[in-house]
Amino acid sequence: MILVTGSTGFVGRALCRRLAELNLPFRVLLRPSSDPSRAPGDAAGQVFADPGDVDSLAEAVRDVDTIVHCAGALVGREYDDYYRGNVLYTQNLLEALKRSGTIVQRFVLISSQAAGGPASPEGEAEVTEDDKAHPISWYGQSKFHAEEVLRAGAVPYVILRPVPVYGPGDREFLTVFKMANRGLMVTLDDGQQLVNMVYIDDLVQAILLGINSPRANRTYFVSGPGFYSQQEILNTCRRVVGREAWLVFIPAWLARVVGGVNSLVGRLFGRVPLVNRDKINEMLQRRWLCSPRRIKDELAFSAAVDLEEGFRRTLAWYREQNWL
Repeated sequence: MILVTGSTGFVGRALCRRLAELNLPFRVLLRPSSDPSRAPGDAAGQVFADPGDVDSLAEAVRDVDTIVHCAGALVGREYDDYYRGNVLYTQNLLEALKRSGTIVQRFVLISSQAAGGPASPEGEAEVTEDDKAHPISWYGQSKFHAEEVLRAGAVPYVILRPVPVYGPGDREFLTVFKMANRGLMVTLDDGQQLVNMVYIDDLVQAILLGINSPRANRTYFVSGPGFYSQQEILNTCRRVVGREAWLVFIPAWLARVVGGVNSLVGRLFGRVPLVNRDKINEMLQRRWLCSPRRIKDELAFSAAVDLEEGFRRTLAWYREQNWL
């Protein structure tokens, strides 16, 4: 039995859909406040637990042999928000396994490229799993600390560090498609920041390989083929959408001012800004590049979908769902 956390999120929902297609037994862990109608599976495959309550988690993890931990905090006003959603949640799951006496064959943690940090702005080297982690944001730091908690635990694990993920069901890149549809697109600085990307189906394939991997206690970056500049991503999007669009470049200094103001306003009014100081700092890094060599060599992972094909599939889904 596979237990999936974060099943109402983009990655968790896609994973559950694939598990159902493969007829693999799974259940989803939901917060008490979650709407079960929005979660994958039926009532029999849903368990409710408070991520901050080890006793309730102990009941949820009973009789499972695999955990795929997709849940996490993506945004926050301060580091404690990320700590609770990423580090403490992982720590409590491990404590729940111990308290319930459940022995799992694999604990798959969906971490992030942000945990490793960006590549050097100079040279051509990509970040590898053997490089010392240097996360530059609260989000990246919390993901790395969650990894450290798992490495110190007594369970066989696989840590996956996906690069930015896109595809049907994703709301983050929906903003980019809406800009293209309106004929006005925005990028930061000179638009030449380089990034890896991965299509959602390819990431789900990597998760399944992690579940079944004969090798435990390994960390893997997960990336699609090639890398792209921010401007290339926007140009690909507008080409797929089929509209001409103006491309506006926001100076780095102005972007940092906006991020700083948003962070300050968020603290003053108790809001969680999507574009904050940390997010802008991440977006302005020159090279978010990592090497997928290890996962290719050890798990035979092969990303099948390049950016243009992935964007075409994503656009078709957005239109079918009337999101665009």
